Amino acid sequence: MVTYEITTTVEPGLVETYERYMREQHIPHVLGTGCFRAASLTRAGPGRYRVWYEAAGERDLERYLQNHAPALRADFESRLPKGVTVSREVWITLQQWQADRGKEPLSPERRIVGFHQDAEQQWVAELECGHTQHVRHTPPWQVRPWVLTEAGRSGRLGSLFPCGPCSGHQGQ
Repeated sequence: MVTYEITTTVEPGLVETYERYMREQHIPHVLGTGCFRAASLTRAGPGRYRVWYEAAGERDLERYLQNHAPALRADFESRLPKGVTVSREVWITLQQWQADRGKEPLSPERRIVGFHQDAEQQWVAELECGHTQHVRHTPPWQVRPWVLTEAGRSGRLGSLFPCGPCSGHQGQ
């Protein structure tokens, strides 16, 4: 897993504009690229923010940086040309733990090799292990706008996705 972290310092008069833009436009557009599977906007104090985007792997992050970041950064700068200081950093997950929840292991991740729709027209990811997992876009519970377009789904081929059946439990 790769985390793309952006930290910002925002002048007091721009805080409301920045938060609204990030929540309503920028973060949803970044997630809509299909390069990331989650995002978080956090605040450390007045005008100090961190946004992290979680990518399944370095290939997804590279695809974002090459194909989408220039236009999204230009849009950001056109809306907030002054008063915001931005820094970016990439973090690679070396190991991941979870709290003891009945000693339930994390679901192993498998590569997506295809997609199909079930009888109810819901999208289902076909995983390299032979299992399948629903990939619904049902905000605010599951935010996966990439599943709604052919380009978004195609961009996820080869990406890692948790496989509940491989860990012996269902739940996605």
